[in-house]
Formats: sequence, structure tokens, C-alpha cells
Amino acid sequence: MKQDANPISPGPTEAAADFEPKCDRRRGSSRAPRHTRRPQLKLTSMIDVVFLLLVFFVVTASFQIDEGSLQAMLPGNTSSVPPHIDPPPVPTVVSLRSSDDGVTYSMSVDGVPVLGASELSSYMANRVRTGQMASDDLVKIQPQGHVRWQHVLNVYNACVSAELEQVAFAQ
Repeated sequence: MKQDANPISPGPTEAAADFEPKCDRRRGSSRAPRHTRRPQLKLTSMIDVVFLLLVFFVVTASFQIDEGSLQAMLPGNTSSVPPHIDPPPVPTVVSLRSSDDGVTYSMSVDGVPVLGASELSSYMANRVRTGQMASDDLVKIQPQGHVRWQHVLNVYNACVSAELEQVAFAQ
């Protein structure tokens, strides 16, 4: 005895027929079955816009000489002696050293010991008067060790009261 196919599950040909689109009987039978089409991207208008933008930017661009290029007038081949250039003056160094207690300190100007801020002011003013230094020469204050800032400011104020114009702190 031969077994028949299962009446509940449809065969392969019947299953394919169930998934085919059917005509809508309510709207009329003249309508063709709908087939889904893959969407396509229309690039023609996008390419037109890209080329228009490209033409616009090429036409409106202005090409200029770089800002960093400078015209230099170089001297010709001359046999004259170059002008003498003086080296910059060596700065005057005011050194501050603290003692072990941290309260007292000693100072020196280019190795010459000075007792206090008032003596430093008169010493620096005397150097300017005698021509040993100009009032616009650089003076560097160089604290060494753990010197209190009050002492450093006293030295700075003494240099300013001696009418020195360039007073700086050494690193």
C-alpha cells in the first residue's frame, strides 16, 4: 500500500502558488499583479549639482601670493668692512643668600658685598653717576636658597629707587 502525501501540509508546487501575488477581486480583475521593484538611486541630478558647485568655486576662487613671502633687498657683492656691532652688556647680578635661620640674609652686587637695601640703593645710584653702568642696563636679582620674598622685594625696591629702568628676576 502506497502512502499518500500529507493532506495538511501542501507540496512544493502548492506552497509556491500560495505566495504569488493575486489580483484584488474587489477592485476589478483587470489589474495586474504587483511585483516589488528594487529602489534605484537617481544620480543624474546630484552629479549636475556637484559639477555646478565645482564650476562656481573654481570661478570665484582668487589666487594670491602667500602672506609669508617677503621681498628682500640683499646687498650686492661689496668689499667693505661690515659695521662693528657691540655685544650686549653683561647684566649686573644682585645675589641674595639666606642664613641658616631664614631671617637674616646677605647680598652682593657682582661679588661685592653690600650690607642692606638702603646701602644697595646708594651703591647702585653711585655706579650710574660714575658711569660704571647706565640707568637702562639690565639688573638681575638672583635669590639663592630659601630667601624670604620680603627681602627680594626690598632689593627690587632699592633698585627702583636708584632709578634703574630694567630690573628682572633671574631663574
